[in-house]
Amino acid sequence: MDMDRFTQQIPNLVGAGVQAVVENANRLGLTWILRLATVGGSTNGPSTMATYDGDTVPIAVTNMTGFSLPPGGRVYVLIIPPSGNFIVGFAGEMQQLSRGQVDWVASTVSSAAIGAEAVVLTGNSITWAAGRAYEVINNPYATGDTASSSVVFRIRKTNLAGTDLHDSVVTNSPNIGNGTSGLLRRIIRNNTSADVTANIVLTMNAAVGTAIDNGGALSVRYLETRDIGAAADYSDAAQI
Repeated sequence: MDMDRFTQQIPNLVGAGVQAVVENANRLGLTWILRLATVGGSTNGPSTMATYDGDTVPIAVTNMTGFSLPPGGRVYVLIIPPSGNFIVGFAGEMQQLSRGQVDWVASTVSSAAIGAEAVVLTGNSITWAAGRAYEVINNPYATGDTASSSVVFRIRKTNLAGTDLHDSVVTNSPNIGNGTSGLLRRIIRNNTSADVTANIVLTMNAAVGTAIDNGGALSVRYLETRDIGAAADYSDAAQI
């Protein structure tokens, strides 16, 4: 089996480490086989147990995916005698594991005083993969010039005029100049069959008067986007 055929069978799952193993095997004239297996025990490290389809006895395999593997997970295993058995990709629902952070923007500088809605942070343009869900997190610390006024933070697609994806209301302290801080989390998904390339923005507006989204060396304002799994698991989430 050559490398082209291998990458066609498990697209987008082959990392540089796996390619190096295969290339070394090819160079040394070693035979290698790709088989399906079931994980026999969870692991966060490189070593685990798996049972090949058609077999009943689990064997030790090396996990090269970089993910924790839950028991019962279906995986592709690359067999290279005499080097060993290497998990190189997921099959079925294993592909629904979270993939971690995909974007991060931050500022240590406070926003301007804002009344009408304005952008306070702009995310980078990223690929929102087809069938995936994302968690968008930011940490507002809003102070206003009007006691008990509310401040609305929104996630919009592209810019201030873009689609409103999520609203979050923060109520200021009863005392002018004191603020309310917290952690706001929203779920946005791409529940289509095509990738979407876009950025998001964080906006803010004050219901009365003006407000500031405060930043500093020890109170960094940020907007983080994380891949958290399958879009189908978040049926009520906004569509990017």
